[in-house]
Amino acid sequence: MSQFQTRYGHFSDEGWEYVIVTPKTPKPWINVISNGHYGLLISQSGGGFSWLDDCNQNRITRWNQDLVRDDWGKFFYLRDEETGFVWSPTYRPAEQELDEFSCRHGIGYTIFQATSGHMQSELRVFIPWEHNLEIWTIRLTNVGRKTRHLGLFTYLEWCLGTGHDQHREFHKLFLETEFDPNRKAVLARKRLWDVPSTNAHWNRDWPWIAYLAASESFEEYETDKALFFGARACLSNPEAVARGQLSCTTGKWSDAIGSIHKRFVLKPGETREFHVFLGVASSLDEVDRTLQHYRKEGEVERAFEGVKS
Repeated sequence: MSQFQTRYGHFSDEGWEYVIVTPKTPKPWINVISNGHYGLLISQSGGGFSWLDDCNQNRITRWNQDLVRDDWGKFFYLRDEETGFVWSPTYRPAEQELDEFSCRHGIGYTIFQATSGHMQSELRVFIPWEHNLEIWTIRLTNVGRKTRHLGLFTYLEWCLGTGHDQHREFHKLFLETEFDPNRKAVLARKRLWDVPSTNAHWNRDWPWIAYLAASESFEEYETDKALFFGARACLSNPEAVARGQLSCTTGKWSDAIGSIHKRFVLKPGETREFHVFLGVASSLDEVDRTLQHYRKEGEVERAFEGVKS
C-alpha cells in the first residue's frame, strides 16, 4: 500500500522512492544526487543543473533558480517524424499534456515514466560512484499498431565556471565547442573560469573538458543556442526541433549549448534503449577511458545497480 498519499504523490511501498504523480506540484520537488564530487539537481519536471565539487563555483550547466517557472534544465524533446508533434518525457519544456506521468525520486537516481499517445517512455538519470559523469537512459516502447518514426533531441546550456555568471555576454566569449568524430562526442572548454572575485579564479582557464556523448552514434549535434531556438526563441518547441534537424555547428563566441539528435524507428511492440553521457574530465585520455567503459554492453546497468546497493 502506498504511504502518505496526497494528490501530488506518495512514498513507494518499501519506502525507498518518492513517487510524484503529476508534474504540476506547488513548487519544484527536487532530488539532489552526488557521488561526492560530481553532482546534479533535478526537479519533477526536468529542471536542474550539474556541477563538479562546488555547486556555485564550478557549474557544468547553466541554471537559474526560478521556483515558479522551473524552466532551466537539461531537457529532452521527442518528435514524431511523420506528424511533427513534439513532447517531453519530463513534461517540461514542451509542456504537452501526457496521458500518464510519474517521477520517482530514489536515493541516487530519478526515473520519469510517461505515455503520450501510443508511445511509452522511461527516462532515468543517475551518477556512477567511480566517474565524474551523469548517465541518462531513455527507453521508448511503441504500444500502438503501426511503426513509429521518432526523433530524440537533448538540450543543455554550458556554464563551465561560477554559477553567478551575471556577465553572460562576456563569459560566452571564452567558451569553445567542437565535435570529436573519433570519440563521437561534443566537447566544451572555457578559456576563463571567472571574472575578478574573492575566489581567485580570475585570469585562469577552466581546467577540465566537458563532454556530451551517447552509447551509440547519433545523427546531428548543435552548440549554438541561436541556431537551436531560431528567431522565435521558444523553449517549448525550438525551431531546430520543429524542423527535425540540427546544423552541426561548433566553435567560439556563440551562446554555447549542447544538443544531440537521434532517430528511432520502432515497430509495434518494440522497445529501444539509448544512453546519454554528460561529464567532465581532466584530459582527453580520461574522456576516452570513461566513454569506452560505459559503452561496453551491460556497464551502465552494473553501475546503476552499484548505486542502488
